[in-house]
Amino acid sequence: MFKALTRLQQSSFSVRTYHNFYNGEFVPSKATRFYDVRSPVTQELIARSPQSTEEEFNAIVANNEYPKAYGKIFDSISICLSKGLGAPIGSLLLGNTEYIKKARRVRKVLGGGMRQAGYMAAAGLYALEHHIERLELDHIHAKQIAHALIRKNFVGHMLPVETNIVIFDITDPFTPIQFCDFMKSKGVYCLPISDTQVRMVTHLDVQQHQVNNLLDLIESMK
Repeated sequence: MFKALTRLQQSSFSVRTYHNFYNGEFVPSKATRFYDVRSPVTQELIARSPQSTEEEFNAIVANNEYPKAYGKIFDSISICLSKGLGAPIGSLLLGNTEYIKKARRVRKVLGGGMRQAGYMAAAGLYALEHHIERLELDHIHAKQIAHALIRKNFVGHMLPVETNIVIFDITDPFTPIQFCDFMKSKGVYCLPISDTQVRMVTHLDVQQHQVNNLLDLIESMK
């Protein structure tokens, strides 16, 4: 009885394959497969486990995997069509027929849903058909920027760059806010995320010539 009272009552758990404020590090599908076999509790929960991510395809492209590698593991998957894929709006919820039926009811109860949404769906389809493989360019651009930054004296520790996010420490003569303000004055937008760190993100709208301009700017900084 004591075990029954103290046992964790959990019905599901969520896994993110791409971590925003941890340098875009991805979780490959082979690292998530252990959920299937580690314990009886995990085996019980896995059938009701959602995978939630905003940049699912960044992880897939970076790890050279296929979406089915994740689909075999989780009961549901949420995918954002904006962000890296560049659609103006929209996200997808994937699951079996019964799961989606329940999700639609919850959406309706909470006031969700939209009429005349076909044009947004068309943009999402275009993104899925044309903007997945090109995510590799965002990852290349991020690595180019990271390579230029790490050689500067005012850049301290940098987290490993695996996808399209570069997170690094700023040291004298800059603070993160001063560094970002300077970059903004040059037309480059980045974000101070702590008292010591700055985050830069590459995406669909960042072209190679813009990256080259940023590399030249970083090289000129003392």
